[in-house]
Amino acid sequence: MLRIHYSADPDKTPAWAAQAKIGIPQREWRREMEMDTSVFDGEPVFGDYSDSIHCPLYLQQKDWELRKGGRYILGVDCGATLYPAAVLLEVGPAPYYQMAAILEITHEGAEPMSQFCPRVLSILTKMFPSFWDDIVWVGDQTVTQRSGANGTSAWDEARKFGPDIKPKSNNLHARLGAVTWALTDWIDEDSPRFFICGKNCPTLLAAMRGGYRLRPPVGKEATSKDLLLPIKDKFSHVSDALQYAMLEAQRIIKGTGNSVRKLSSYAARQIDN
Repeated sequence: MLRIHYSADPDKTPAWAAQAKIGIPQREWRREMEMDTSVFDGEPVFGDYSDSIHCPLYLQQKDWELRKGGRYILGVDCGATLYPAAVLLEVGPAPYYQMAAILEITHEGAEPMSQFCPRVLSILTKMFPSFWDDIVWVGDQTVTQRSGANGTSAWDEARKFGPDIKPKSNNLHARLGAVTWALTDWIDEDSPRFFICGKNCPTLLAAMRGGYRLRPPVGKEATSKDLLLPIKDKFSHVSDALQYAMLEAQRIIKGTGNSVRKLSSYAARQIDN
């Protein structure tokens, strides 16, 4: 199938485009008229994400430079799914605690935890030989639920290879709120709270750009946005993994007390203004 941009028509001038886009949502115009393949159909879950802030061009082309004194959290979406995903989050040292998603581990098809866990460990030990065993693994509360023919849980499978997956809340509002906080909070006027290394997190980057989206409302949901839920697909697994990691990071950072209140004061001033 061949698509031709409207500008190929000499009558479709910039003045025509300016008039034609009136009343059309910006995302819809970019997707349908400008043929922007980075804009997905549907309402994005994280509308506060911005490439220019959270994943500038250099982070789409190079690895994240690890910071001395950083702490590392591996968020794992496992539960009862056969499509596990993991996101490695770096929490920078005090007093700034700047965060970055520096690595994703996914799989194109189904993969049981018995295969996923050793694969993840192999990747971590090769990429981070000096601290792989200090990485904290976290997942949703279903990690301890037993299922399958042999009655094992995701926690059981992980423990066979060493890591202990720490259960985190599966409350959707808390999970989404933790990521939204990271996207909207600033350390100072030039330093966002959170970055994504797009080079090593391509699926997560696409998810944040709009691949992770809300399913269209039906019935009574059409009148209440609070009832809308994210679509479950390849973007949701890696997004969920980030959410569990962010819950743990938020616990660590907010547990520092005065430091975070001081750091958050800039964001508070921006809201007040």
